[in-house]
Amino acid sequence: MAIIGIDLGTTNSLVSYWKDGTAKLIPNAMGSVLTPSVISVMQDEILVGQSAKERRLTHGSETAASFKRFMGTKKKYQLGSRIFTPAELSALVLKKLKKDAEQYLNEPVEEAIITVPAYFNDRQRTDTKLAAKMAGLKVERLINEPSAAALAYQTAQNKEEAVLLILDFGGGTLDISVVECFENVIEIEAVSGDNHLGGDDIDQLLYAEFIRKHPELSTLDEQGIAGLRTALTEAKCALGRQDKLMFSYAYGINVVEDYITQEQLLELGLPILERIRYLCSQAMQDGKCSVDEIDDVIMVGGSAQLYFVQRFIEELFGKLPIIMDETDKVVAKGAGIYTGIRMRAADIKDRMMTDVCPFTLGTNIVWDREDDRPHICPVLKRNCPLPFSKTIRLYATGDYQELMRIGIYQGEEYYADENVCLGELLINIRRRPAGEEGISVTFSYDINGVLEVEAENAMHQVVRKLITNDALSDKEIEESLKRLEQLKMPDRETEEYELIRAKLEWLYQKQTGTIRNQTAKILHHLEISKEEGNYYLYLKIKEEAKQWLVQASMYLDTFEPEEYTDGKKG
Repeated sequence: MAIIGIDLGTTNSLVSYWKDGTAKLIPNAMGSVLTPSVISVMQDEILVGQSAKERRLTHGSETAASFKRFMGTKKKYQLGSRIFTPAELSALVLKKLKKDAEQYLNEPVEEAIITVPAYFNDRQRTDTKLAAKMAGLKVERLINEPSAAALAYQTAQNKEEAVLLILDFGGGTLDISVVECFENVIEIEAVSGDNHLGGDDIDQLLYAEFIRKHPELSTLDEQGIAGLRTALTEAKCALGRQDKLMFSYAYGINVVEDYITQEQLLELGLPILERIRYLCSQAMQDGKCSVDEIDDVIMVGGSAQLYFVQRFIEELFGKLPIIMDETDKVVAKGAGIYTGIRMRAADIKDRMMTDVCPFTLGTNIVWDREDDRPHICPVLKRNCPLPFSKTIRLYATGDYQELMRIGIYQGEEYYADENVCLGELLINIRRRPAGEEGISVTFSYDINGVLEVEAENAMHQVVRKLITNDALSDKEIEESLKRLEQLKMPDRETEEYELIRAKLEWLYQKQTGTIRNQTAKILHHLEISKEEGNYYLYLKIKEEAKQWLVQASMYLDTFEPEEYTDGKKG
């Protein structure tokens, strides 16, 4: 039974496995190794991936994306008549990846190694494990995304000794890790990051600037806004190393043209770059190393491909960063390598990887009885190695207390209530004057970033709490599982049909005249042939639709459909 590695990304997700001494990426049903992390609801069916991404342009109210940013929160997404949590949407992505992996490997998959941002807090990590459970996957190990990238780099380069700074800049998150490699060990020294900073923020700044320069676009409807955002994101990526790129956007009978330039992106992105500078400095400070001690700066993640970001990192460290081939696939390859370690594969079983606690973990204390706002008392400091356990002694501050309440917090703020509250323990104590009666509190953090807190009183009574996400009760989890099981994922043929139909619908809405009329004709024939079940006619119309999409794209700068060869990207 196979074990798979999963990079559950904000923008795209990937799945991998270990075979013949290397990590291999698994293509989805459409032939691509990149599955967009997008969900779209259609009556009793659910679309996941490219078809959902295309459908978002015409059915925005039934489609969700970038929900990874809200893992660990109580945010709700209403898609049509259904309501989902971020964990449930992530579960649908994982379910799709699992299904594609089983079809590709021709064997069942029950266990996965899943990567998470290094700066994910405890709630976000437990939400990720919850999503895996809903998708029918057992997760014995979560690994940090930069750690996976370091594993992929060290395996590819076979460097026995090096100090690396891994900068993982994706669509929705930024992670920075200082890593020391020696012999067969990859040791994470320190991590830093921001779970709400990524390429999506650059896209938003670019969109706002374009609207400012072209106020006539402020009247666009929901579909027009979605189209403009998508076109600007594609232009940002297409810019590459060019100084500028002509961008045009057609809406109705009007067309707006302007340049997208490196200088413009740099100016818009300065606040983001300054945030990256600060977080790099924090990671190196916590890792007790200087710029001169960093042997290589490794950039991974989709947004690491942006040239103005690469130039900034080069100036910051005084050396060219290493941009690994296919930066958006490196983390997934690292996860695949770790599956080999997990399976004790003979060609990699001796490799070891350590990790660290990304946030300070502690409890709330008061200095005296007049202190009406508790402070944080750190127990496990950020970047301590995992697994780690520490015991502290706490004393009652009130005369003749019968109960002590131990708050459990995660974060770096001075006041306890400004940090993330993970839960609390209640324990009975003997009635004594203030300061005389105490308890022992132990924080234990395992290699997966799962926290257990234990309190023991003078009578040797022990109270323990394994920190889990309180957002859903066991009953609510069971209800979520039942609801998700009712949603069917289409087979490969239906998925391709929905993808082509979504592209045709978008092309129809975007254009006028001859292109619109021809698109309507093809779309009508495609739907009729599918409904009537005339398979040979359907295949003929489907091929005509593919050819038409390619032909139309030759005339439309902002409409670039995927090409197909037997259902795969060509």
